[in-house]
Amino acid sequence: MEVNSWQGHFLSIAMKLHVIVVGRVDELFVDLFKFEDEAWIKVFSFNMPHIVDYLERR
Repeated sequence: MEVNSWQGHFLSIAMKLHVIVVGRVDELFVDLFKFEDEAWIKVFSFNMPHIVDYLERR
């Protein structure tokens, strides 16, 4: 069985709880969700995001 790994990072934007989900199926994806009215709502989806390494930014 193949398992896809992903990471979630919580943050607050405009006093609302959000989560950024980063994963890989065939390609890297990033989705932004916000928690509103007792449900998670997808706000934005990033296709093929460019990842900048911390050392590369220096």
